[in-house]
Amino acid sequence: MDPNLVNQILTIIAIVLFGWDIWQLASSRKNEEIQLKEKQLHKAQVKIWQHFANGITHNLVQITNAIKSKRMETLKTDELGAILEGLQASAHALYTSLNEERLFSEEEIKQRQLEQEQQFKQMLKQPPVSTSASVFPLTHKPVGE
Repeated sequence: MDPNLVNQILTIIAIVLFGWDIWQLASSRKNEEIQLKEKQLHKAQVKIWQHFANGITHNLVQITNAIKSKRMETLKTDELGAILEGLQASAHALYTSLNEERLFSEEEIKQRQLEQEQQFKQMLKQPPVSTSASVFPLTHKPVGE
């Protein structure tokens, strides 16, 4: 065999292998970037969960302090209602966030959000429901009649 032909074949093989190495390096870096972004996203998500948990803790501390200081009897109903609403909102947001993280892909979450926005827009376009006496007839006579 001609030594020039062998050198040309070896050169072509070396170039192909070099190209393969470059492709693998680029692919590896891209995967590392994707993993880094996912890790950063997960860290951000964990911070959100911590805020929800902190909200729950804060509201439970308010209830506990009211009980310990024997203020529970004097605690106004609307104050207790506000505390419980805060608890419920934080717990629900935490549950929803954990549920989405565990069960749905990012695209499914986006699609659900878009559907909810469309439903909300449709609801805003509908005329308000009347709560007049004709809708809710009295079952008893008003006082004084």
